[in-house]
Amino acid sequence: MKINKYIKSLLLFMALIFFYKCANQLPPPGGEIDLIPPEVVAFYPPNETTNYEENYIEIEFSEYVDKRSVREAFFISPALEGNIDFNWSGTTVEIEFEDTLKKDITYTITFGTDIKDLNNGNNMASAFSLVFSTGDEIDKGIISGRVYDPQPLGILIFAYVDDSTYNPITTKPKYVSQVGTKGDFKLRGLADGIYKIAAVRDDFRDQLYNIGDDHFGVPHKEIVLKDSQNVVSNLLIKTTVEDTLKPSVTNVSMTDNNHFLIEFSEFIDSSKISTNNFYIFDSTSSNKIEIDFLFKGSANKRQLFLSVLDSIQAGENYYLISSEIPDNHHNLSEKQENQIVFNAEKDTLIPKVKNIVTPLASGVIGYKKPEMIINFDDAIRPFELNNTIWFKDKNDILIPVYLERIDDAAFQIISEKKLSEREEYFLEINLENIIDAAGNIAGDSINLKTIKSNSSLDYSGISGKILTNLEQFNFVLTARNLDKQIDYDKILSPNEVEYSLEELLPGKYVIEIFEDRNKNGKYDYGSIYPYELSELFSVYPDTLNLRARWPITDVFIRIEN
Repeated sequence: MKINKYIKSLLLFMALIFFYKCANQLPPPGGEIDLIPPEVVAFYPPNETTNYEENYIEIEFSEYVDKRSVREAFFISPALEGNIDFNWSGTTVEIEFEDTLKKDITYTITFGTDIKDLNNGNNMASAFSLVFSTGDEIDKGIISGRVYDPQPLGILIFAYVDDSTYNPITTKPKYVSQVGTKGDFKLRGLADGIYKIAAVRDDFRDQLYNIGDDHFGVPHKEIVLKDSQNVVSNLLIKTTVEDTLKPSVTNVSMTDNNHFLIEFSEFIDSSKISTNNFYIFDSTSSNKIEIDFLFKGSANKRQLFLSVLDSIQAGENYYLISSEIPDNHHNLSEKQENQIVFNAEKDTLIPKVKNIVTPLASGVIGYKKPEMIINFDDAIRPFELNNTIWFKDKNDILIPVYLERIDDAAFQIISEKKLSEREEYFLEINLENIIDAAGNIAGDSINLKTIKSNSSLDYSGISGKILTNLEQFNFVLTARNLDKQIDYDKILSPNEVEYSLEELLPGKYVIEIFEDRNKNGKYDYGSIYPYELSELFSVYPDTLNLRARWPITDVFIRIEN
């Protein structure tokens, strides 16, 4: 018998009167679009009720919500074995538990941010938790923090009791919550103990970690709740995806009898492969044909071009042999054979300068670090720099440059000296020396490109101090230009707390910092299974708007264990 029915109804009624007096009225039909998220406005039992003996709870939402989304975003910790029934009346839902609640247990019921209203599909802005106990005391443990992810809404926070049974692939967490629109989360009603915490984008909604499908994140430290030290706040987690699949070649096509277009199963790290990763095998004659050139050219993100100096002769039994091709997660492909359909068409197209990319605005390079990238549309045979590419000032005086190869169709041109500020320069390319694999010559003229240098007045900067409670540390600081999607990284000296980032382009910036424990210069996300902690990081709370000639000083960045 529900002995507290009248008390419960009175509490709900009073809460609803208060809410409707304070709430904004909905617009009439045809008015403004509803952008107001739903929220919990009344609930039973009251939060932190002790000695609770009922087998149900009741929740009132501020508006009509999608019932299915409530079911999917309902979490009870610790979990119950029996069925859970949702009985609706308007905007109120009574949730009844088939399984009897255990004695002397603190239960936390969370309504996650996946709950949507019916009017416009608005998600709840933050999760709501209801905590009560079937005993005399409430577990007071709290873990709160923020998840950093491009789209944090809906990510779940899993809390596992640290014991030998931990396996997020097969075992559900003891406690669950869900992050809000800004990535904030809070786990309440936790008992004393040691916890493993993980943020998981649980696409299958099974409260299990699915390798390769679910994004995950783990914090930088072990979580211990004990006695009066039972509140952990400002726990920061950054998400990534675990890729354990090896890349593979999915298709090979001959575009002519000198070129091959290779397509891969995923993005590959082209900076770590060469022609040595491939060769052509003629099974009829048992001949091995070496690859001479590798380049990106006009290929899409999952493709590369290969080319050979000697055109392939007609045949029916050619295979591309490839091996040890790395993806962006360091997985290496296995040795693979892909049959090639022969293409007898000859390459008669002359190679062309595809574009000249400068790091600043179009045709503008930095006067202190002058560099640009020249991209051809085909692989280019080796050439003598001094007879092929010249960089000159307005007085026709040569400026010494050197080349760094990106691939066989892309080269970075770097000046050996600083340029004058805001001056015109000229890049000249002798097309007679630009020859592709098939022997086609780019032309008999000079390709001329006007390049301008910028000025010290075009830059800005950020300087300040790092506030930390660490005794020994190696920090890496990153200023990310949101407008141009450029990262400026600075590796600080051991235990260095004062920093200065100079020659930053104007724009809006976010500042991140991490403690490089293994000194590899890269942020390490850790692992969810086996459980390995991530590196400590912090994000400056404000976006900085840098203007040319107006560096920002006294930017204090806090990073604490």
